Amino acid sequence: MEIVSNDNILINNNSINNFKMTATPPSGTYYYGLLCSGAGSHTIENNTIQNLQNNSVPDATYNVRTFCIYNYATGVQTVKNNTIFDCGNGRTNVPTANNYLIWGIYMENSAANSTVENNRIYNLYSLSLGTGDRADFVQGILLGGSANTIVKNNMISLNNGSNSLDRIIRGINDLTTSSSQKIYNNSIYIYGNASGSNKTQCFIRFYTSSVDIKNNNFSNTRTGGSGYHLAISNAASSATGWPANASNYNNLYASNSNAIGEWWVTPSSPNKTLAQWRASTNGDMQSVSALPEFTSNTDLHVHTSYNPALSGSGITLPLVTIDIDGESRNSPPDIGVDEYDHICNTNLTSGANSGPGTMREILKCILPGDTIIYDPNGPIDTIYITGPMKIDRNV
Repeated sequence: MEIVSNDNILINNNSINNFKMTATPPSGTYYYGLLCSGAGSHTIENNTIQNLQNNSVPDATYNVRTFCIYNYATGVQTVKNNTIFDCGNGRTNVPTANNYLIWGIYMENSAANSTVENNRIYNLYSLSLGTGDRADFVQGILLGGSANTIVKNNMISLNNGSNSLDRIIRGINDLTTSSSQKIYNNSIYIYGNASGSNKTQCFIRFYTSSVDIKNNNFSNTRTGGSGYHLAISNAASSATGWPANASNYNNLYASNSNAIGEWWVTPSSPNKTLAQWRASTNGDMQSVSALPEFTSNTDLHVHTSYNPALSGSGITLPLVTIDIDGESRNSPPDIGVDEYDHICNTNLTSGANSGPGTMREILKCILPGDTIIYDPNGPIDTIYITGPMKIDRNV
């Protein structure tokens, strides 16, 4: 679907499905699920884009590019409440030049105060066997030349589907140079097993745009390969636009705790633990680093019992008054897209290693200062805890 207009256009409630070719299209072909341009202030809302597959191959001149939503209109743009899934590049050919790329939402040239909010993006893929410089790119949201965009309450889950080799995976990629980007209350999850040397990042900034990064749940549990899998990255060699406390009140989690963040202002040692990230950036002092328990790999609502570190740990933001489900935000709000009521039954009723009422389950959900209730005259004589368990709260 293509919209070209200088008027303000509402594009809503459309289903774009099964757009693919069984025959091989020309090399270097660009595929678009929804393409918007012109000088109008467009609203792209409540659309579903699924099963979009580009079967082209790169050539010496052009990449293969697949855009689920590509908006390069120059007015104030609104992209919200869209669901994008099962889209990608279908060829396995190893490119000899250029690359395969897939984006969920690509914003370019939009005016100040454009908004990208409440979108769900998952199961994007690119299936080539390319590695190293020829590895495929899989990206949730890209800001390229968009001025002063508000990116909030988006749920992005990426692992490259069934082909999880050497991939460059980015949840939110800020490629702007002089804009001001507000990144609020997003939940981004990158997972799976990798090989090769390429990195993955939940959020990355490449240049010197001004950023305000608050209340985000950035979780990267991807493992394997020699590339680092990071929660957050400043790939610019300068701290310009990233002052003290530009990033704070987030959950920054990575499987490798020595590479929570990447700060290329110090190129000799860019990869940082959370403590080193705080010292280098003068930010994220109120942020946490906890493995979130999501409903599933693609549904990033959190289990109400198992995420105490995210509950009430954000900061109230005037631009974020509801969550992805339209529920009012508390003050202070929860981290991520989902506002929820934390529930924890602290009655110790079982001495087993795991399951309801066990010590393991209680310690997963208990808040600091809570009391574990145990009846010494009850039926539990011995409490068993087998295997690793991290206790990081005072009770």
